[in-house]
Amino acid sequence: MWYTVVTGAVICMVFIWLFNTSFIAQLILGGLASFAIATMICLSALMDNPFRGELSVSPEAFQIVYDQLMDNK
Repeated sequence: MWYTVVTGAVICMVFIWLFNTSFIAQLILGGLASFAIATMICLSALMDNPFRGELSVSPEAFQIVYDQLMDNK
């Protein structure tokens, strides 16, 4: 997964570099693309460990469902 994200980021940056625009427009376009790529990388890293950290998924919901299913047997 990480190789795909990095490869996509490199391809996106090369694609922006190939545009023949003014320097300011290229900075804005590069900045927006870099922000989008960084957001996707950050999201991928955060979703890699959903049960860790301050904003994590608690096991309570799974425990409730498990208890309900086991009580019906």
